[in-house]
Amino acid sequence: MTMGRLVYPIGAAFLYAILIATGCMSGPPKHIVKGRITYEGKPMTVKAMVGKVLVKFIEQDVPPPVDPKFAKVDDDGNFEVRADGNGIVAGKYKICVEWYDEFGNTPDKLEGKVNEKNSTIYRKVPDDGVLEIDVSKPGG
Repeated sequence: MTMGRLVYPIGAAFLYAILIATGCMSGPPKHIVKGRITYEGKPMTVKAMVGKVLVKFIEQDVPPPVDPKFAKVDDDGNFEVRADGNGIVAGKYKICVEWYDEFGNTPDKLEGKVNEKNSTIYRKVPDDGVLEIDVSKPGG
């Protein structure tokens, strides 16, 4: 086989790999979701280093089972959902919240009222602006 005949198949395979890597099969666009979560209008505070506010976004526009996307929450109740770093796809999400003084050692301070089974908080992504969620109110 001559060098010219060998270069063509290798070049075609390389071009195909570039097309795949640059987004021909990248899926729907994703959005980084930001917001603030509160209880009775105040940040949900926790004990430093051991407490946790766990916020899950569960996509509703696809059949189960669905992997929840977790939000990172700071001390002021601000959160960000990045999932794999790029955000989450647009759609309707059920938002579930659990609040622990000592994660794994104390019960949920919300008594399961807005956990994955009982939450009635839903939001659309993307949303214009910042999502404001007060878990003490019906529907957040």
